[in-house]
Amino acid sequence: MHLAGAGKALVHELLGAGVLPDGRFARYRKTAFRVPAAEWLRGPLQPVLREQLAHGSLYGEGYFDALAATRMADEHFAGSRDHSDRLWPLLALGLWLDRFHGRDAR
Repeated sequence: MHLAGAGKALVHELLGAGVLPDGRFARYRKTAFRVPAAEWLRGPLQPVLREQLAHGSLYGEGYFDALAATRMADEHFAGSRDHSDRLWPLLALGLWLDRFHGRDAR
């Protein structure tokens, strides 16, 4: 449980109460878990993204402009721009929407 102003007080209290052996609990800085999305979208996920842009519900139903997304993807594929911060969530949302509608990934 995260308490406003107190952080994860319950966890810290339990760990400080000798629940774990000495030395097992040390405060480390949080680090983000990052995936190489830019490389994946240029490599193994490029066909999946292209299929989404051409046939995905996200674009077919007009939620997003397929032409604008395709231009962005083409720049990304060519390596002239890194649009992974936008393409990655669009791909995930598009795949989810297709699955929600009962469409298999092509």
